[in-house]
Amino acid sequence: MISPSRHVLMSESFPNLDATLYDAFYKEREVAEKNEKLMILPSKHIRVSESLMGLGGIILDFLQKGEKTVDELWLKISKINNSKRLPAYHSFDNVVFSLNYLFAIGAVDIGELDKIYIIKKENNK
Repeated sequence: MISPSRHVLMSESFPNLDATLYDAFYKEREVAEKNEKLMILPSKHIRVSESLMGLGGIILDFLQKGEKTVDELWLKISKINNSKRLPAYHSFDNVVFSLNYLFAIGAVDIGELDKIYIIKKENNK
């Protein structure tokens, strides 16, 4: 269980998260701090599945099926961490970093009710 001060901090930053997600967030953060190797792009020593770009592809796949909140995306990612579908471990922080990356390159945006959606690009032919 996390301390009440952390609940206050998280509730200010993410008012829609419930206590279970607060606990999961801090547990994931502690694990990630121990063995974090965070890379945006894959390299000689970082597999695509370990990179934020690779995680972004998984997130885009989830968003193809409809808009999702950050909480919904995190729950989906946490279920497939270290599986055949996602053979790497990604923390909540990595999901947020990947969403920031996708937003920065113009792939996703945030709509009503804080739901994230894919930006549809029109072909200029």
